[in-house]
Amino acid sequence: MKIATVPKSLFFLLITLVGCALLTLVGCRPAPTTEKEFALLAQHKIHERCFDLKAGDRVDYRFEAGVPLAFNLHFHRGREIVYGSEEVLRRQVDDTFSPDTNGRYCLMWTNPHERTADISYAYTITRR
Repeated sequence: MKIATVPKSLFFLLITLVGCALLTLVGCRPAPTTEKEFALLAQHKIHERCFDLKAGDRVDYRFEAGVPLAFNLHFHRGREIVYGSEEVLRRQVDDTFSPDTNGRYCLMWTNPHERTADISYAYTITRR
């Protein structure tokens, strides 16, 4: 009895087509990306971390600082700054934001003190 063999190229094509069909059925989203950082913020200076978000994406962010810092989340529309969160003086924040508009969004800290402040922060971006 003779067993039929399938050429390797045809086998890989079949596997690729099945994989694509499964991804289409299940939905294909990129894995969330997480960034963790530490910074020293000199007196009366700002630290900003920016990233691109599309409408419906989500960013989970948190930070802890040695002293209360002015913090906000914003994006730039031309020369206009549009705030996604109200600026507050806080030592820590743990929050989530999902934009209605595509854009470059920024987490921003300002040190209002006469001494250097330490800050550790993390954010995770989940694409829709």
